[in-house]
Amino acid sequence: MNFKTYIFLLFAISLMACEDIIDVDLDQGEILLVADAFITSESAIQTIKLTKTAPYFQSQTVPPLEGAQVVIKGDDGSIYPFNETSPGNYSWVPQLGEAIDSIGTIYTLEIDYKGERFLSSSKLNPVPPIDTITFEFEPAGLGQDEDGYIAEFQARDIAGRDDFYWIKAFRNNARVGNPGSFSTSENGAFGGTDADGKLFIVPVRIFFINDEDLYQLGENVRVEVWSINEEISEYFLAVEAQTNNGGLFAVPAANIYGNILDANGESQKKMLGAFSISAVSTRTEIVKE
Repeated sequence: MNFKTYIFLLFAISLMACEDIIDVDLDQGEILLVADAFITSESAIQTIKLTKTAPYFQSQTVPPLEGAQVVIKGDDGSIYPFNETSPGNYSWVPQLGEAIDSIGTIYTLEIDYKGERFLSSSKLNPVPPIDTITFEFEPAGLGQDEDGYIAEFQARDIAGRDDFYWIKAFRNNARVGNPGSFSTSENGAFGGTDADGKLFIVPVRIFFINDEDLYQLGENVRVEVWSINEEISEYFLAVEAQTNNGGLFAVPAANIYGNILDANGESQKKMLGAFSISAVSTRTEIVKE
């Protein structure tokens, strides 16, 4: 070992010996409120989840927002109180055959919490029926290790209007696709009015409901089409962009404000999340030859 190398090693060891652990006290920022208020026109228990934001660098359970007053009112005079059934979960329990299902009605969510009121409105739009779910055999190959089936559903866009849909698929009751992605469509296509009143296009009918692995005989496939509003479609795009934000060109994380407004119907910076009411079409099939 030469003299220069010896001196360098001594210097490196001295730096290691002098290393101190420094705890940085980071500003956690303001605690915000969050509304997860996606309900449907189905005659079933409807639940709105209210929480508070947790510090970014702490892996703690998201704290529930307790003690709020929650109600949904329709512009047709209907009123639906949501009672807190568990911490942060507010539910409306319908009577037999009852539902929040008046197509064309604008429903307004009202949340009162510690002297503050938050409002959000959503119009209940119609949704087309799912006519069929069919399966086509696909042999192994092109990245597939085994034979299987590709699923395809058929639905026709409602003519004469601009419609937005949220398509969900479930394989043996487990959600298909990336949890951070939302399969949305305008008029059964990817935008524009050319698809008005026509069958949903092939990418929507197939790509939205298939996993990377082919379906196998006997598996259960359920497809749901939800009607949504344009602002919710845009909200999903913002959430998806934030969820999948990464790589060389990633941008700093930012809060995503949806359609929750203040008591005056103006933009606010205290509650995140969104409110939406949807009509839902559902169809279930067993994979068969």
